[in-house]
Amino acid sequence: MQTPIFFELMLRQAAEMMNPKGLLWLILPVKQAEFVIQQAVRWKLYPCRRFQICSDAQKPAFRQLICLGFEDVPVRRDNVYIYAAQGVYTTQYQMLLKEFFLAF
Repeated sequence: MQTPIFFELMLRQAAEMMNPKGLLWLILPVKQAEFVIQQAVRWKLYPCRRFQICSDAQKPAFRQLICLGFEDVPVRRDNVYIYAAQGVYTTQYQMLLKEFFLAF
């Protein structure tokens, strides 16, 4: 795990460099995402989007994709499932990554 100081520095620097409508997107392990969201408020950064990334619908999230901005708005929450069945990617996952993988 990265040290709390790393995340605090990242948040401070992001808040200093972002324009008022800017957004900071991060993909983090669940525990670190929760920590970052709690710490972000110190720099007036608030979550506006949160994606739970799961292997499939029966498994818990192992990563979160979070979006932070200066506006304190209701958080939009979504789930991203990687697999529809063993070895079969979901259409959602394929659409998200099609620009990066030739296999899709």
